[in-house]
Amino acid sequence: MSANTGPGSGPARAAHWLKAPGILLAFVLATVWLLYPLSTSPATTLYQARTFDGWFLNQPDVMLNAWILAWDTHAVSTGKFSSFFNANIFYPEPMALSFSEHLLGVVPLFAPLYLATGNLALSLNLWIMSTFVFSGLAMYWVGLRWLGSHMAAAVAAITYAFAPWRFLELTHVQSLSVQYLPLLMYLIIRSGERRDSVVWFSIFGLTAVQSLSSYYLGYMAFMVAGAVGGASLLLQPGARVKRLLFVGSALVGAALVMIPFSLPYLELANTGAFGMKLGVPEGWLVSIGYLFPRLPDRSLHPWFVWTLVPGLAVGGAVLGMATRRYRLMLVGVVLAGIVGFWIGMTWKASLWGIRIGAIDDLALKLIPGWSAVRVVDRFTIVSWLAISVLAAVPFGRDVRWLRSFRTSRQVVGLVLIAGLLVSAASLTIRTEPSPEIATDLTPYHWLADHGEGDPLLEWPMRFADLTTRYMYLSTLHWLPLVNGYSG
Repeated sequence: MSANTGPGSGPARAAHWLKAPGILLAFVLATVWLLYPLSTSPATTLYQARTFDGWFLNQPDVMLNAWILAWDTHAVSTGKFSSFFNANIFYPEPMALSFSEHLLGVVPLFAPLYLATGNLALSLNLWIMSTFVFSGLAMYWVGLRWLGSHMAAAVAAITYAFAPWRFLELTHVQSLSVQYLPLLMYLIIRSGERRDSVVWFSIFGLTAVQSLSSYYLGYMAFMVAGAVGGASLLLQPGARVKRLLFVGSALVGAALVMIPFSLPYLELANTGAFGMKLGVPEGWLVSIGYLFPRLPDRSLHPWFVWTLVPGLAVGGAVLGMATRRYRLMLVGVVLAGIVGFWIGMTWKASLWGIRIGAIDDLALKLIPGWSAVRVVDRFTIVSWLAISVLAAVPFGRDVRWLRSFRTSRQVVGLVLIAGLLVSAASLTIRTEPSPEIATDLTPYHWLADHGEGDPLLEWPMRFADLTTRYMYLSTLHWLPLVNGYSG
């Protein structure tokens, strides 16, 4: 081997460092492709929930969540943090933001562009696109570190970042910020070997930011941490007490950060305001319906290739258990996936006459704020996290029984990735003009100059769709609104 082509040589190092921007560019291009036409007109359009069955229940949440992020940014940037929850809707009701999620963990990614441009649609859509990119990059990094193969990392990342459920949740954007879960999962396993301030603060920070992004995702973060951490304590010998204290203290620290932002919700929960649970008795069909959402014609055609992934994950679980290097993380991932699927089957779920959804009753007694959790099928997101990791195992570098089929696995991996992307691309994303484009803004600019802080009632009053449009446009003047809509 010549002096200028060795592993430590300049060309080799350059090739290594070029991989990172290449992977980033690949995820950006895939996101633009799969979210077309939203991705090519982010400053003037919003996602239209008619893309999927049941759109009429979800469409108002598109503008609701845009308004929440705008209010968060407004309150923080203008120094009104002490009155953060006193949002400008339902005047004169106090603490109106606590009727929906606060999404504060999203603000660091959303606010800079919004403050720079003042364009709410652009800021919302580019942030949405960033969650696809970041989720892919995070899972790619974890897959590469754990499975030792770029192909395995790519399969895990594509499967995780562009999962069918993510296109459904373009209406509930708080569910999209799942880029922290794979990193948290990996670091908790890593703490069995490395326990220093970097790992501790990483576990603490990832859990805190994930929880501040959405209470649903916060519960999922602790669920993943408990499952993976429990597997680590059981299967990884040595210093169990120290490891428990190390990870436990980081998770407790993250929970303490949540307290001041959770008190308004706990006060509201004590009034019984969160008594309604959503769910139907079909059990596991609810979770499957979340993972593979139907179109208005009740079809599943864009997800044909994707429905093969769970089967691949089962094969990956078998191969992973036979491969010692993968076994520890695999057990934790599988455990987290089972718990997520179990909870996601809804509180009414039963099996052979046994109400397995009774786990919800236990959670109500043990977990603060659980009474505010209504749409439990979202916890199936944790199951998809597990499925994404397991589906990549057959492409791992050291997987048992398949080491001699490296070239064949590379070809199969490329075909699988192409099939997944083409399948997702067959979904027709619908958009509609954003309120800034579809509305005469003259009255709103006048109110910004002459409103003098007085409360405003917009007419006609209509439930949900028109009301959330009023809320969206109130970001131009921030006057107190008598109108309001919440989750």
